[in-house]
Amino acid sequence: MEIKFNNRKKIFLFRASSSPIYGAGHMVRSICLADEMSKYFNIFFIIDNDAEIWIKRLRKKNFKYCFLKEEKKVNFLGKINGIFLDLKNQKSSSFKKWKKKYNFLVTISDHGYSNEYANIIINYYSKKNKITNKNLLLYGPKYQILAKKYRKPSEFKIRKEVKRVLISFGMIDSMNKTQDILDILEMNKFSGVVDIVLGSNAKNIEKINKNIKKYNFKSFLMIEKNNLISLYKKSDIVFGAAGVSMLERVILNIPSIVVVTNNDQFRAAKWVASFNGGFVHNHKEKNHKNKLSNSFKKLYFSSKERSIMSKSCKNKIDGLGTIRITREIKNYIRSI
Repeated sequence: MEIKFNNRKKIFLFRASSSPIYGAGHMVRSICLADEMSKYFNIFFIIDNDAEIWIKRLRKKNFKYCFLKEEKKVNFLGKINGIFLDLKNQKSSSFKKWKKKYNFLVTISDHGYSNEYANIIINYYSKKNKITNKNLLLYGPKYQILAKKYRKPSEFKIRKEVKRVLISFGMIDSMNKTQDILDILEMNKFSGVVDIVLGSNAKNIEKINKNIKKYNFKSFLMIEKNNLISLYKKSDIVFGAAGVSMLERVILNIPSIVVVTNNDQFRAAKWVASFNGGFVHNHKEKNHKNKLSNSFKKLYFSSKERSIMSKSCKNKIDGLGTIRITREIKNYIRSI
């Protein structure tokens, strides 16, 4: 399989956990960074063998791709500058393999792990920027990866009454948090509008579609809605996980209730809780649903509480992370 680009730009590869079982976060980040880097590099994605769900979005961006099982057969007609890895399972052997093959390696660490094979490590929540043994660590919220559309957002206005709630727990929602939140809203006699976003591979989608008919509030179930920004701006409160969508809510200054649904999200959730950017809950905590309900009541019955949370989010993220990362990658490549 020959891969040829019709320009003189060098090639940069992206390998992200993209199977539906991993949710959307790794691929969303990778596509956002690739979008910025495509100004300077030809982009090529290596996706999981069951990641057909991402093909349409990659084609829309004009990114070439192959499945992981095809990668060894690919012959690139052009120089490869390096590879970006955003993997759920960060085994050293995997990084060693990619580094040996493509020489220059950039990765992102949700857990704060060091990596002896990476030239550049992106870590939102480490202690400081540093270079050790030719490894560059990019630290802090200024490197958080978001889509270009979140730069310079309009001011979020707090309404006196909560009339619209958004529930968005990613592509899979393996913990079925959507159902929990719907039950909580009904229990608290919410009478507004509820927008529900799920991926087509969500495990409980049929059950939720059936159950929403019994609630007293009006609800809209949306499948595979990629652009949430219009829904965010209409919402008074958002329920969601502590992944990429949480950062989107922070930059838009939207009051939210955050549920940590996997280990990758702990450090991000801790950061948001540190400045009251959302009420944060662990899905493993005791009396989980009661605590979620109490958080909802605090926001639902108090516009002041929502206003305080919204103001706490201001200027925490500027949306320019992909520009900074791209610049650091270009500078590093020039120096070697």
